Amino acid sequence: MLENYFKYARNLRTVIFACSLEHSRALAAEFSRNYISAEHLDGKTPPQERLEILQRFRNGTTQVITNYEILTEGFDCPNIECVYCVRPTESSTLWLQMLGRVLRTYTLKPTAVIIDITDNWKKHGLPDEARKWSLLPETISEIQNKGLIQCEHCTHIFKPLTDELAKIEAEVDEDGVVIQHHQAICPSCGETIDFTTIENPAKPSFSRIQLRQGFSLSLTEIDLSVSAYRLDLVTDTIRRQGLRGASPTKIYSAIFIAFIENITRFTLGDWREIVKIVEPSQSAITKKAWELYKEAFERHKNRILAMSFVEQKKLKQQGSNNVATNVTTIEALGQLENSIFWEPKPQEKSSKFKKNLGDNYFRVKYKSQWKESLTYCSMLTGDFLNINAGLFHVEIKDVYVNICIEVRELPGLKSKLTEVCDPAEIEYAFTQGFGKLAKIMFRLS
Repeated sequence: MLENYFKYARNLRTVIFACSLEHSRALAAEFSRNYISAEHLDGKTPPQERLEILQRFRNGTTQVITNYEILTEGFDCPNIECVYCVRPTESSTLWLQMLGRVLRTYTLKPTAVIIDITDNWKKHGLPDEARKWSLLPETISEIQNKGLIQCEHCTHIFKPLTDELAKIEAEVDEDGVVIQHHQAICPSCGETIDFTTIENPAKPSFSRIQLRQGFSLSLTEIDLSVSAYRLDLVTDTIRRQGLRGASPTKIYSAIFIAFIENITRFTLGDWREIVKIVEPSQSAITKKAWELYKEAFERHKNRILAMSFVEQKKLKQQGSNNVATNVTTIEALGQLENSIFWEPKPQEKSSKFKKNLGDNYFRVKYKSQWKESLTYCSMLTGDFLNINAGLFHVEIKDVYVNICIEVRELPGLKSKLTEVCDPAEIEYAFTQGFGKLAKIMFRLS
């Protein structure tokens, strides 16, 4: 928890949704021990103390606030910068309510950071997805019905809370099966309901023992950016292959085959848009997109391994005594890349490799204009400039602006530059980004 907080949310005003009261208290204590101002809030916190805790959080005296079932709804603090969800839930509404705490707009908050270490984001989707809400009754399947009980007073169907499943008393029937008696409070009418559960004799119960104090949880930053260029290629492929109206499985297979060499370039954001194109009625867009995203990496890895095997076999047949038996993924990937996604390979990095091209002063001063300009470029041009170029000099005149862009010196650059950098397109894009007529000049790094 702490490692990922420092990695993704250091110094951000954060609300943590814990999975129990004890968990919430423990997290607040742990963060405090690591010199992060943190406080716990629960239903038994006195009203005046609660107001003081929330006020300290609002003004920044408290950086992290932990809670369980308290700040999910109605808590309005626009300058919350991060929500850290540690609580799994089956409720889409509850999930969206928790995320809603950080989605309020605020002048000094350019983005909302969401850290989720559960499967909520895959199960219920991300907050920007369109949803179809309905008040029509829905039939509950036998699997979904497991664990639900019906109130005998108001007929409301609900699932008992974990503490309500604790045994009050039990009896053994004539077959030796244990029948456990419980009590729950109906969330609709508030009446106490008596219910029973039956021990499954086929599944003997075991007591769990703790073998270690904790575990290291690895989180991944999700790229939700969308490439208009890649989407155009996908749409064109579907059209050219006559796949409109075909089954989703067939379309996805065609996409994997057509773009296998560069399929790992597709972000989760790209796959979400592809799912919307292929399956407009898909309700679990993010979950489906994540499955395709993972499958893409698996297919790409298998292709690289297969090509490596074929190459080694070919060398052996030629009688080579010096067969490369360890073709790495990076080397194979370098052989597979084509000019559409042209960028420097990882192995090209050296003491001479400059990650940030251009002049630092101009890059920082005109950072927002640079980003704005790239949004007006085609995806191919925008990707190339973002990876291989940087602002070297900017001279603003009364009616126009002189811009010098430093470009990484890559093999075959002169022949490929016109493919990705149309002068008219570049000038138009930077004219829009800088708000003045742009005159562009390139220089090699």
